[in-house]
Amino acid sequence: MKERSVNIRKYYEQLEERFKTPFHEELPFRETEQSDLELLKNGLIRTKLTTFLDNGLSPVIRQAANEAAGLAWETPFPLLFLPELFEEKFAQLRLQFEKQKQIRVRTQRLMARSGI
Repeated sequence: MKERSVNIRKYYEQLEERFKTPFHEELPFRETEQSDLELLKNGLIRTKLTTFLDNGLSPVIRQAANEAAGLAWETPFPLLFLPELFEEKFAQLRLQFEKQKQIRVRTQRLMARSGI
């Protein structure tokens, strides 16, 4: 029995040695690309914020940029896809923002009429 436990121990030691991975200090390409993606995202945000300065759209612009960056990150070329995805997300969220704004105005009018 003792001989068998020694053999099993050697077997597992060989397995551990077999599956060891070498340590690499280099950064993967995607990690350096993420900083470029963040720079591009921040540039797109700045551009939109200067265009829509006082419309209360700042949270919408930031949300659109974050969602677009998340989607772009899943593509093979995130820097290429981000600007267009950002424009699409911004258009979608801006429509939603305008609809919510209209609903708030109508609700306030109805509440003012009813005396609540």
